[in-house]
Amino acid sequence: MPSLLAVMPDRVAGLQMLYNAVKKGGHLVIIEPTEKMNIKNARQYAKANKLKQRHWLCIWAFARQKNIVDPSIYETLNAEKIDFYSVLGGMLGVRIIKKSSS
Repeated sequence: MPSLLAVMPDRVAGLQMLYNAVKKGGHLVIIEPTEKMNIKNARQYAKANKLKQRHWLCIWAFARQKNIVDPSIYETLNAEKIDFYSVLGGMLGVRIIKKSSS
């Protein structure tokens, strides 16, 4: 579920609804910008990685800066396991949330 929680009025309730839709033993993948998502970092990343189509990243950074999901909301889930991966130079966080099979 890429970049959805940040635009929900009740992020905890939205996350819980997504998690409840996952079957037992299944996984939920959440991709959200981190506090590092800003125009300066987006431009630096695009330049360093020689992105030819860098405008999308700068537009995304502009739209999402200061609208970041508090990572503590994931603690509200009774998940068996939550793995976190940092991508795009730390501007995005990927969480893979495993629901208990019991």
